[in-house]
Amino acid sequence: MPEAEYEASKQDLIETTLNHLDRYVPNIRERLAYVEASTPRTFQHYTRLHHEAPLHWHAEPAIPEGLPVVAGPGYWAVTRLDDILHCSKHPELFSSAGGITIYDTPTEFNEYFGSMISMDDPRHARLRRLVSAGFTPRVLGRLEASVQTIAGEIVDEVCEQGEVDFVTDVAAKLPLRIVCDLMGIPRSRYDEVFARTNVILGFSDPEYVPDEHDIVTATLTAGGELAALMDEVAASKRGGEDRKSTRLNSSHITISYAVFCLKKK
Repeated sequence: MPEAEYEASKQDLIETTLNHLDRYVPNIRERLAYVEASTPRTFQHYTRLHHEAPLHWHAEPAIPEGLPVVAGPGYWAVTRLDDILHCSKHPELFSSAGGITIYDTPTEFNEYFGSMISMDDPRHARLRRLVSAGFTPRVLGRLEASVQTIAGEIVDEVCEQGEVDFVTDVAAKLPLRIVCDLMGIPRSRYDEVFARTNVILGFSDPEYVPDEHDIVTATLTAGGELAALMDEVAASKRGGEDRKSTRLNSSHITISYAVFCLKKK
């Protein structure tokens, strides 16, 4: 393909994508333009900190209205490699348990929505060993057929419809079904998982958390319902002999805890 044709095709794809995203992310073009313009300045700030103040104390920034976070005193910016390595090896002094963002996160949110990177050793190391055992090349190789089957099912469902919402009908369904299959969640509960995770990840979107609902209550409720679902799955699998049961029986922790620690973020 000639370069000019390739560039035109790329721009068409970008424009199509932005038009679609604009339905879900208000002012997406303005936001991306701001990120593009501010990125060089951001790296300039990092470079200055690294050379002039590798350990620098910053006051806590103002908390945007509506965010369920706690105002803290501030934070240290650590930008030198040796210091970063030292911090990572001393969780008794430098903890990630309070969250991994500048703002302090409420304990309840960390319990439901925190990932493994917002844990300290030995808790982090123990869970990492359990999770990594399920993602070795050999294990993933055995899952390939299942993933291909799921992808084929999704294509079969949409190919005769003529017009679909790609995000909802394809892009969201593929990872959702793969993860639910790995976790042993019944197909009858897939829509429930999809709805609850949308509330958690899209808490600022009125489509998922209407104005009349409190964001904190809505997200904690969704997290609690997902935890309860995974507790049901764990209870049904204990003592079994399939691959999901084997993972459940490998530790005293329940899979509900593991799955929420796997999340993002």
